[in-house]
Amino acid sequence: AVIRYKLNGKTDIMPYSKRFEMLICTKGSAKLIYEGGVMNINAGDSVFVPAALGGYSLEGDCDILRSFVPSEGEF
Repeated sequence: AVIRYKLNGKTDIMPYSKRFEMLICTKGSAKLIYEGGVMNINAGDSVFVPAALGGYSLEGDCDILRSFVPSEGEF
């Protein structure tokens, strides 16, 4: 599945399943905020989000593509 986020502020994200996710910043910049840290993401960056990370937030002014393999029945 792929979800497009057009951020102008902050959004909290809870993973749909206990699987890794990929984030691709296609425009602008953001901060990936998670328990224990913050990572800057800029246009052109790809970020692997491990399943063990759990929930996280994205904050910034950007376009982000979030991709993951959903469990059966999630979509």
